Amino acid sequence: MILLVNILVITVILSEQLCDVSSGRIYGGYYVNIENFPFAVSIGARESLNCGGVIISPRFILTAAHCINYENETYILAGTDDRKEGGTLVNVEDVTIHPEYATGGVDLALLKLEKPLHYSAHIRNVALPSYSKTIDVENGTVCGWGYPGNTYDDPTLLKAVDLNIDISCESESLFCVKHSDQIQNACKGDSGGPFVNNDVLYGIVSYAQILYNYCPVPGTAVKMVKIPYHINWIKENANII
Repeated sequence: MILLVNILVITVILSEQLCDVSSGRIYGGYYVNIENFPFAVSIGARESLNCGGVIISPRFILTAAHCINYENETYILAGTDDRKEGGTLVNVEDVTIHPEYATGGVDLALLKLEKPLHYSAHIRNVALPSYSKTIDVENGTVCGWGYPGNTYDDPTLLKAVDLNIDISCESESLFCVKHSDQIQNACKGDSGGPFVNNDVLYGIVSYAQILYNYCPVPGTAVKMVKIPYHINWIKENANII
């Protein structure tokens, strides 16, 4: 941690959600209904939300590997835009971490649910992309329940923010996203959440350099795991044909 002009700046994984300094939750963005993002889930429990995740099949959730806490029983909450009301709470039966997480930083994990989700207008899987070494879209949307930049706010309701891909920091396994105003973005706690374009999953929120209020340093990007590049591993381990 480095203290510069009384501003604490730290580089961390984003394992407590998108935030908004002025209104809590995503930094900027807008409120959305779960029907707009029926594949979005929270991971942990209603009172202890840790991360976001995305439904890829009735039995499997994709999230960030650093979200996994083996000391506590893990649940996912699906089918609600208010994480304190409604929805379906399901226990996680098994976890598969990407084999290159420890050595190569591939921040992905698959959660196998104890029982399959029942699809509805509020619960369904995201569309998965074809294999590619590059991202063939220029922008997309991240959604999440958000860590409050303002401590008086409670990150209960689902929000989303539209972001542009920053090709200047793309690597084999990762890509970056920014908002056109250089401020709005994912914040601490949205790790594992989806980055989508036309309901196709292109990224999973991983990490960023953040300020003391858990939002990214203005002008910096949030790192996303490149889903098209890792799609074969995802399908093989989630039994998706």
